[in-house]
Amino acid sequence: MEPTWSVEELLSSSDSVADIGEEELQRLAMLSALKIPEDKVKSLCRDLNKMNHFMAAIKKVDVSEVPDPVMAANVDFELQTRPDAPVVQMVDGKQVTTEAAGATTILANAALKRGSFFAVPNTRETSS
Repeated sequence: MEPTWSVEELLSSSDSVADIGEEELQRLAMLSALKIPEDKVKSLCRDLNKMNHFMAAIKKVDVSEVPDPVMAANVDFELQTRPDAPVVQMVDGKQVTTEAAGATTILANAALKRGSFFAVPNTRETSS
């Protein structure tokens, strides 16, 4: 099967991406408090422009059908531990296995739990 695109094609596309010239690069360097050696300015401009074109090409990809990875992983299931490797926890300053301490004792103060595990709420904002 032949590829339908190439990285070189993406880097060379000139779709409405403003190229960064040497003057603009020097302005950005000054704002960033960076010193760019004169012999590196042209190659840095070339590299930044390639990155800009590549990012513009990536932005065109339709990901509307791709599920949000955080939400896709937010499936309610019970995690299991290996029966031959007891989990050691600290309870009242002593090391005990989860079975001996009891999951209810270990998770007594947990704000959110899933089965016998701590759960962390999703705080990421979703765009509507």
